[in-house]
Amino acid sequence: MRPRLFDVYIARSVLSATSLTIVALVFLLVFFKFVDELEDLQTGNYQWWDAFWVAVLSAPRHLFEAFPMAALLGGLLGLGGLAKHSELVAMRAAGLSTMRLLWIMLKIGLLMLGVVVVCGEWIAPASEQYAQQWRLTQQQGQVTLKTKDGFWARDGNTFVHIRRIQSNTQLERVALYTFDADQRLREHRVAQTARYQEGRWEIRDITRTVINASGTAAQHTAQPQARWETLLSPALLDVIIVEPGLLTLTELYQSITYLLAHGQSALDYRVAFWSKIATPLAAMLMLLLAVPFALAQQQRGTGQRIFLGIIIGAGYFLLTRGMSYAALVYELNPLLVTFIPALLCFCGIIYSLRQLR
Repeated sequence: MRPRLFDVYIARSVLSATSLTIVALVFLLVFFKFVDELEDLQTGNYQWWDAFWVAVLSAPRHLFEAFPMAALLGGLLGLGGLAKHSELVAMRAAGLSTMRLLWIMLKIGLLMLGVVVVCGEWIAPASEQYAQQWRLTQQQGQVTLKTKDGFWARDGNTFVHIRRIQSNTQLERVALYTFDADQRLREHRVAQTARYQEGRWEIRDITRTVINASGTAAQHTAQPQARWETLLSPALLDVIIVEPGLLTLTELYQSITYLLAHGQSALDYRVAFWSKIATPLAAMLMLLLAVPFALAQQQRGTGQRIFLGIIIGAGYFLLTRGMSYAALVYELNPLLVTFIPALLCFCGIIYSLRQLR
């Protein structure tokens, strides 16, 4: 019965400390996001409440990104609180070994990991893309919609469907549906590619269908190239394009497969893909890292534990960002680069446990 009581008691302490930590971190990051969004006020119809709403929608992404630091801080504070009142000492005297404590923390981490992975894989991408859509609509007044089949936009009496945006100056499979004043379809054009060159769009390999006023016949023609007059600009497409880090693992895998099949670089998508896998793993290791630190520094105060957790967590955050940038700049192996911080954390756990003996 005693091991079960240990599990419940330690889990309650660590989970409550981690929950308070993640709430505080996310609140702080959302506030910074809100302040950053205020710089775009008065752009179109973008007001402070729009900035606040966009900042709130960024909370799931911040929760996923801040989880490693929150896990470390929560573990340090939770176990530190038990150590401060000599409860951890009493448990160890009653037979709680270091390996048993690590196993308890691992189970706690798996429980939290399930919630965070759901948030990072499904909730965060959807909320970020919705926030992006909201910001675009309020700032640009451009009616756009992102679906699993591509992007839709309204350009006067023409509705534009873009199957794939390679970059803000290169599009694939662009369909243009032109309506008259009575909302009747009059022309349909499909271009295989579109490129922005010398301040204008050029669409190529075009199939054009003109529908007669009676709607009973259609004229089909083909053009190798034509100029495309549109309000869609590279700057606007920059806002529409979803960053690789905001995609789900499935979407990242599909993008990587597509780009490699067409002989294009998928390095940024590969880095984002492996980072999404490495972050939860590193968070688990951070939670385990709290065990040797808490046991070795049982007499330290809460402020010292918080400071230690912030230093280690900030170091991990800066290292992961730095390694990601290095992978993109120097074209390093994304799998190796993104797992280096987790590997260092694992080595830190082994070293700290050996020091306890």
